Amino acid sequence: MIVRIFIVISFLFILLLVGSYFLPSTFTVTRSATIKAGHNLVFPYVNNLKKWDLWTAWNKEKDPTLTLHFSAQTEGAGSVQTWEAKDLGNGKLTITESFPLEGVKYDLIMGNKFHINGHIRLTPSDTDTNSTQVEWIQSGSMGSNPIFRYFGMFLDKWLGADMEEGLTKLKTIVEQDAATRQTTSE
Repeated sequence: MIVRIFIVISFLFILLLVGSYFLPSTFTVTRSATIKAGHNLVFPYVNNLKKWDLWTAWNKEKDPTLTLHFSAQTEGAGSVQTWEAKDLGNGKLTITESFPLEGVKYDLIMGNKFHINGHIRLTPSDTDTNSTQVEWIQSGSMGSNPIFRYFGMFLDKWLGADMEEGLTKLKTIVEQDAATRQTTSE
């Protein structure tokens, strides 16, 4: 009886292990939003790491133990943010490319193990000069680790929900900023 249980468990383990190699080794999670403001108002919020805490889902509201640290440069390519937190873990975000008319690209390392390539793409509307399409893309490799590959099946749901929350906050902040600027200029 014990031998049969051992054989069944061993077979299931091998099946899961082999099955993981048929799962994708890479992931891409994309979310987008249209913000009723020019890209010149959106860009400062994605280009300045000190402003990310205002709009991303990964902030002190989600984890009060969050401690942020910034490099001397906090805007544009080369700016770095590191953090420590009980629930969110530790990590490092580095803006690698920054273009006012296009957006930013960044590298994100979570827990010194999990690497994400990020891109926040800004596309001004062809029909409305006061509207910007914001596309947030995060991608990476799960490597050959079978556990990571199974984990990858849930990334779109987990990361996607936080990205949607962040874009919603970004939309609210930027549109309020745009309305304030319009009111003061009248």
